[in-house]
Amino acid sequence: MNSVTGRIQTVKTLNTRIYIDDANNHRVVQLTNLLTSAMVIQSLKKKGVLDHSNDWTLFEIANSHCVERPLREWEIVLDIISAWEPDDNNALLTIFQKMVQPMHGWLTIEYKKGKWQKRYCFIKDNAIHHAKDKPLKISPTAFVFAIRAQDRASIFEKEGDYIRFIATEDQEEMKNWVLSIRCSKVNN
Repeated sequence: MNSVTGRIQTVKTLNTRIYIDDANNHRVVQLTNLLTSAMVIQSLKKKGVLDHSNDWTLFEIANSHCVERPLREWEIVLDIISAWEPDDNNALLTIFQKMVQPMHGWLTIEYKKGKWQKRYCFIKDNAIHHAKDKPLKISPTAFVFAIRAQDRASIFEKEGDYIRFIATEDQEEMKNWVLSIRCSKVNN
């Protein structure tokens, strides 16, 4: 019961596919507006779909922006799906990933369309923090990944406020940053 209005809240449900490791294997899962990401992973473990390792993470795949984002354990999965634009071909995916230590170091961030700045970045309290430095006009390397806001893209005036592109010096550094960001949700 909602203590403010005195009304009983209804439970919303939705059947959706959750892909396991890749796009070839999926399970249809009934979600409710009460299920967190951690609860969905636990349910898949109980059904024998996933092994009992603690290294499984549920990802939102936002194809319209070419971004995959790990869901935090406390996020309500139905809320994530509800924020998707109707015409987007998005998906949920579980991935097995080993834990890595939080990263820190210099990255280049596209802060406006076509304008890049090198910044010292570090992961703390489930967020990426950075300090400013000199701007660049193009990505200095081919090793670029993106992070995006959790809200609908349509609420942002500029796409640059919704999604940020980040460049690293090499493929290995990019992989380590992405894994560190993904794992930060578990450490907090």
